[in-house]
Amino acid sequence: MKKYKYILLALLVLGIAGAGIYGYRLYNKPHRGIADEKPAFTLTDKELADSFEGDAAAQHQKLNNQVIVVSGTVKKMQEENGFTSLSMDPGGEYVISVTLDEKETAKPEAGKTISVKGLYVGHLEGEPDFGIPGEIKLKNGFIQ
Repeated sequence: MKKYKYILLALLVLGIAGAGIYGYRLYNKPHRGIADEKPAFTLTDKELADSFEGDAAAQHQKLNNQVIVVSGTVKKMQEENGFTSLSMDPGGEYVISVTLDEKETAKPEAGKTISVKGLYVGHLEGEPDFGIPGEIKLKNGFIQ
């Protein structure tokens, strides 16, 4: 009987140690290298916004978790809580919001035409009746 208790205790300790190691490795897993990754799509801000005006759900499925390059004019730059974001407004029902990567040092000013590579993470529907545009979101952006 004592022998089974020691075996059970050893298995329990090994299980807890294995779970701890797995959790540690998962927590410290390196991020995707967006800067080095080849983009799946290259679009202008107008093309991207127009593609969501038709069937936003289908476009979301197509772009979800994909690296894309968007070219357009910067409408606004904003720094908040250590993060820099920019927005592009191609006119229409959507604006494009890009949060720049922490390693990105370029800070383009409003009115400048740029290309930015980023990871598409989702979109928010707007409320056209009240003049509130939808938002297409990219993160980990790098100026090209």
